[in-house]
Amino acid sequence: MKLWLSLGLVCGMLISTQLLYAADLAIGKPAPDFTLPGVDGQDHKLSDWQGKKNVVIVISRANWCPYCMAHIKAIQAQYAAIKDLNGEVVVIFREEKDGQAGLEKSKKTTKAEFPLLNDVEAAKTADYKQYGVYIVDTQGNLAFKDAGIKTKRVSPETIMAELKKWK
Repeated sequence: MKLWLSLGLVCGMLISTQLLYAADLAIGKPAPDFTLPGVDGQDHKLSDWQGKKNVVIVISRANWCPYCMAHIKAIQAQYAAIKDLNGEVVVIFREEKDGQAGLEKSKKTTKAEFPLLNDVEAAKTADYKQYGVYIVDTQGNLAFKDAGIKTKRVSPETIMAELKKWK
C-alpha cells in the first residue's frame, strides 16, 4: 500500500512538473538559453542568434511522430517568408533516441532547411513545453509562446503574424 501511495505521489509530481514547464516563461523576460547538437553535427546555442534574428523555437517529439513531421513540413513551406521577417526556425526533438540518425531521417522526411536539434528527455530545454512554439526576439527575450497540443500546433501563418510585429 505504501509503495503504491509513494508511486502515485511521485507520478503526480512528475505530471505537475510537466504541466508547469512553460508556466514560468514570461513574455518580455529572457528566454532560457541552451546549447544542443544539430543534424549538421554542430552545437547550436540559442544566444548565438541574439542581436541577429528572432528565433522560432518549435518543440517536437521524433522522426516517427506524424504530427511533428507534418508541422515541420508546414513550417518549411513558409520558411522563406519567415526568414524575410528576420526569423530563424529551430526545431528541438525531445524523444529522438536515434540521435544523429533520427535527426537525419527527420531532415530527409521534411526537407527542413533550418536547424534540427536533439534534446532527449528535455535535459537542457525543460523550461519549454512539449509541442510548444516560442519566439525569442533579437534581444533574447521571450516575445511569444503557445503551448500547442499534440494534434493542433501553431500554424506558420500565426508564426509569421507574430514576426511581423517586430519587423
